[in-house]
Amino acid sequence: MSEYMKYSWNIKNEWQSAAIEVMMVLDELHLKNSSREKPNLQFFVSDFPAKFTQIGERFLGSKMGVVKKVGVGRG
Repeated sequence: MSEYMKYSWNIKNEWQSAAIEVMMVLDELHLKNSSREKPNLQFFVSDFPAKFTQIGERFLGSKMGVVKKVGVGRG
């Protein structure tokens, strides 16, 4: 991953900076999704789906789709 850290932009918003870095890595590795179709998002949580949805929708700026509570096995 360090080879992809060559891009050093002075962006005050760390989240935006991280997102740009991820986008560049995905592009270089040819892993970016070029589809124009709306994604079918599903989220799986181990605690409170409503709280996750509330925070996630604020973060994403849109509805999240399916959020399911799942059990976590002890191993």
